[in-house]
Amino acid sequence: MTSRLATTISIALTSAIVTTITATPAVAAPPAVAAPPAVAAPPSLEKLEQALITAGEAPAGYLFSSRTVMAASAATTAALSRAAAAVDPCKDPGTTAEPASSGSAAITFRKGKDGPFLAEQITAVGNAAARAVVAQYQTILAKCPVINGEEGKTTFSAWASPQAGDASIGFLTTVQEKGKTTPAGSSSTAVVVHGDVLAVFTNLNYATGGNATNTTELTELVKSGAAKILKTLP
Repeated sequence: MTSRLATTISIALTSAIVTTITATPAVAAPPAVAAPPAVAAPPSLEKLEQALITAGEAPAGYLFSSRTVMAASAATTAALSRAAAAVDPCKDPGTTAEPASSGSAAITFRKGKDGPFLAEQITAVGNAAARAVVAQYQTILAKCPVINGEEGKTTFSAWASPQAGDASIGFLTTVQEKGKTTPAGSSSTAVVVHGDVLAVFTNLNYATGGNATNTTELTELVKSGAAKILKTLP
């Protein structure tokens, strides 16, 4: 999955025109200037939906739970631009979750009544912003794996997720409420960049003390999901 989204480059070459004026030498027109490369349009919401894993493609035992499609406004586009700027995610972890610039599609699968859950979200954010999200999680893992908040703490640890796309990162997250000795839940996540698209694959376990460190099913989802994104959004 190393190919990027196809960018159509249109270059107009115009031959030099020579105009002959009576009693004066022919004068050549200045060389034609190549037109700038055309900028490829971001994937449509329809394409993002088509790139999602379906219930029939989900790991065994997982059933469809929910599906969400969200268009973006000019306001969310501006927010994304701010997110792509240099920020310190250790001071503001929320900067890793800014909205999409042109839309987002997500699907969730459930095993059993109360989970665990597998989720996939594909967002058209632009390559720079997508890579910025990966870089921010790299910073969190390296500099501030434990983030304390008013309601408790969130602990991040590295996970060797399948290598996919132009850039990727995997991590495990555990949430523990203040005053509690048992974690409130955990998740394992893989973030994948493919051209202008950011794909996030997550295994969520909301049960008290829920453990999402068994990443076998998430690994399967990442591999099949990344392959489908490459096929649908080449």
